Amino acid sequence: MDTFTIYQKDIAKAREFDKVSDQIVIQNLPLVVFLARRFHKAHTEVDMEELVAAGNIGLLKAAPNYDASRKSKETFSTYASAVIYREFLRVYVDHLYRGVRVPRKTYHQVREVQTFLEKQGRFPSISEASSLFSREVRLDSTRWQEIRRAYVAFQNYDQVPSDMICEEN
Repeated sequence: MDTFTIYQKDIAKAREFDKVSDQIVIQNLPLVVFLARRFHKAHTEVDMEELVAAGNIGLLKAAPNYDASRKSKETFSTYASAVIYREFLRVYVDHLYRGVRVPRKTYHQVREVQTFLEKQGRFPSISEASSLFSREVRLDSTRWQEIRRAYVAFQNYDQVPSDMICEEN
């Protein structure tokens, strides 16, 4: 068997897996709504739409990670329920402990800047900040300014800079 034939078979398996994975996700969308309603009864502070969106993300995370060949009696819906519930908790904690909704990535980057500032007594330069953010491949000056403004906003919670306020039309 030549390499090309093996490659074609691998592609066919990947496409079949994607189809099966998509079907599993579609079939379990009602599960997300069911769990969101149940969670929302106990935690009414979080919007139902936000819970369903987070549950859908959890369902999409659960689909490729589920291993049906394991010998346990765990069905996909049981496995997915745990992942979906974890996403609900993440949204709930974000809602409770952050007055201003900030992307998770920005929040962690601001925390890194705060740690650097406490150790060094100054803001890091762009190159130092790039090395702090291990997941950030490239940090440009615009993104760095956004992170600095977010840091200032966290420090002066009551006095948010005017250029960070979004006006809805």
